[in-house]
Amino acid sequence: MTRMPRLSFPAFPLCAVAAFLVASSLLGESTPVFSQVAFQNMSLSLPPPDNSGKTTPSAGLVASIDLTNLHFVGSVGVNARIDSTMGPLSRQRKLAIRLTPIGTHLPANNASTVLLPATFEQGQSRVELNDVFSKWTIGETYKIELLEDGEPLPNYNALIGQSLSEQVMTRIDVAMPNEVMLNVGLIGVEQKTNDAPSDASYFSVYSRIAFQQFDPRMLPTDWRLYEQLDCLVIDEQSLLNMPTVPKVDASHWQAVIEAIRFWTMQGGVLICVPTSEPLTGHQALLDKVIEKLRLKPHESLVDRESLLASNRQLLDGSRQVLDFAEQWADQVSTPPANLGAGTPPQPPMQAQLQRGQWIPTHLLSTNAEDIQALRTWIDDSRESIDRAQQAWDAAIVRPASMGSLMVLDRDAFVSSMTVQPLESQFAQQVAPMLRRGVDPILGDNRHQRWLIPGVAQPPVYTFMGILTLFVILVGPIAYRWSTRSHRSHLMFVIAPLLALFTTLAMFSYSIVADGFGTLVRVRQLTWIDGASGDASERSRATLFAGISPNAGSSFDTEAEVMLYPNNDIAWRNIPSRITDIRKQVTIDNESQHFSSSFLPSRTQTQFVTHRVREQIGKIQIGELRTFSSSNTAANQSTLTVTSSLPFDVTDLVIRTEDGRYFGAARLPAGETVEATWLAEVRDSSKRLGKLYTDHRPIGAVTTQSGRSAQVRRDPEIKDLLAQFGRMTSPGYSQTLDGLLEIWLNQFLFVKGDLPNGTFVGLSTITDDVIPVSDAEAVDSVRYVMGTLP
Repeated sequence: MTRMPRLSFPAFPLCAVAAFLVASSLLGESTPVFSQVAFQNMSLSLPPPDNSGKTTPSAGLVASIDLTNLHFVGSVGVNARIDSTMGPLSRQRKLAIRLTPIGTHLPANNASTVLLPATFEQGQSRVELNDVFSKWTIGETYKIELLEDGEPLPNYNALIGQSLSEQVMTRIDVAMPNEVMLNVGLIGVEQKTNDAPSDASYFSVYSRIAFQQFDPRMLPTDWRLYEQLDCLVIDEQSLLNMPTVPKVDASHWQAVIEAIRFWTMQGGVLICVPTSEPLTGHQALLDKVIEKLRLKPHESLVDRESLLASNRQLLDGSRQVLDFAEQWADQVSTPPANLGAGTPPQPPMQAQLQRGQWIPTHLLSTNAEDIQALRTWIDDSRESIDRAQQAWDAAIVRPASMGSLMVLDRDAFVSSMTVQPLESQFAQQVAPMLRRGVDPILGDNRHQRWLIPGVAQPPVYTFMGILTLFVILVGPIAYRWSTRSHRSHLMFVIAPLLALFTTLAMFSYSIVADGFGTLVRVRQLTWIDGASGDASERSRATLFAGISPNAGSSFDTEAEVMLYPNNDIAWRNIPSRITDIRKQVTIDNESQHFSSSFLPSRTQTQFVTHRVREQIGKIQIGELRTFSSSNTAANQSTLTVTSSLPFDVTDLVIRTEDGRYFGAARLPAGETVEATWLAEVRDSSKRLGKLYTDHRPIGAVTTQSGRSAQVRRDPEIKDLLAQFGRMTSPGYSQTLDGLLEIWLNQFLFVKGDLPNGTFVGLSTITDDVIPVSDAEAVDSVRYVMGTLP
């Protein structure tokens, strides 16, 4: 993997930032430590071999297990193969693989056992598992066992992983490097590089981009395993047809492309590099990519001219760094005027940089050959930047679902000096946590924006009423009665009894008021792609159980499930040592089953899930006549709208490709209605604003303040999403609820204006997003949005 530094603050002159960061490293300031984070694979076999390398399959079974992305928060892939050493089985054997976290994990209270059942049918000699489970801790130390009929098989267990270092436990950028760098995967694309002398590193532009080359044969076929990647760069031949080298199985590659497509719909950035076409053929290539992936692009938030200006400014900053390097070479090569001819060049006392930093002389070579090598590198780098600017000027990018599609020439991927616009352009999509909009480690106060109202809260006014009644009974009534009947001594009995009854009444009310069943509040966001009819979806579910359900909760087997805890602890205080694990997740072909320990009684528990719904349907419009801005002809007042969706849509607002708005109060499932033209701009804006504000997540939220470099080392970090937002983009959006929520907030609430060719409406939540089957849904909402075909 090639590591590239990142420019963190594009508002400053690039040379100043580069100089500052280079000098900072020279002066002893700590810098982020990056490592390969995507598709990390760990393998083991059961039973494990002994010291001589020999295995003893005492149960007549051997298992090989491959684990992907085990260390970080997110989705973990498990690919297992269990073989019988005795040939086809004479009876059915119910097996399971159990993964139990041990040692140190952050946070330890999120650790959960994962159980993957596998049934060995009679007559079979092999069974295979290909599962994915969600993980909410940082750490890779696990005990892995093979079970039969629920009991561990003797000698069929192994330990895997390395313990967390002290640096990982104290610095969030080291603990989660994938959240602060742009992780770029390369498929069929080799990086062009310029040979650089050792001193060239002092004149490099700092960047947080890491490149990683992938073998097409080893790529996963589940979109969730691509979530550690921020950007995928693939050559034209591999994307549109098949990789030429190495040879890949056709069915496997088709599954890989489908997984990449789903990953793009969830927020990934896919860049196609032309194989041979000139820069002028990018639009034609993008059209082919769109057709291949069956995605409908929509309007970008940033206009092209602004994007080009920003890219040129960044590349000009790289040229300024080279200018400084050339000044250094000239200064060393030219002797002072008071020295005679032939005198060796004298180095300056210091290389003065901007922001008051400097490079000590002894770190730079003054050897003539090294200076010449530095000049050669400067010339090569200038040419690379010029070619890169042509590539960036010709680049085409279009949003598609929540992700982006881009065509970009390979000249942009040479060095940190040429690739900077990539990170600047996709700042909001850098961190997996920011794309999801959920931090399962600490959580945050935004958890309070989607609570179930009226439960798990002290009934203050009811208690005040009961206490008032107690005071009245003890005072004016009991005391007056006892004194008038000359039995005031009975107050020593009456008062304690009334106090006891009052206490019992308050306790009983607090139990009964919230009930004994399960309540759920769901916020379901569904983005429907108009080209394919597939949908990317985000669901946020808050559960409250009067009594923890014995059956636990269930989620779709192909969903990514994230815990969303309330913020009540700082980073430095999170528990790390695992002592007792009560949570268990069981994954089969139908569902992910969470044990009842995930839903403690009388506590509001939140989950956020992301999934892809295939072939959900489309919303299509009929004939749209050309709009007439003059009064000579009447404009179209209604528009035929047809739904192939399996559910009704209400409060539907459509914006056509020519910018006109149409609205329909209700669009029944599978039917056709006439939508009314919204001629006045304020009418459409008002409707969109009302759609959002009627179901807006509201709650008291406080955020940390402070500069990125300070907060990164602040032991009181309590909001990782806000912190990662500052670290990856100084002008980050305050909307930290994920890409779908950002789109909804931006276009409905902030702008009040939809992109052309899109729609939005409401519907009822689906049963499969309710984690507990018999839970009662309250105050829930489903937004249905997307592109028109």
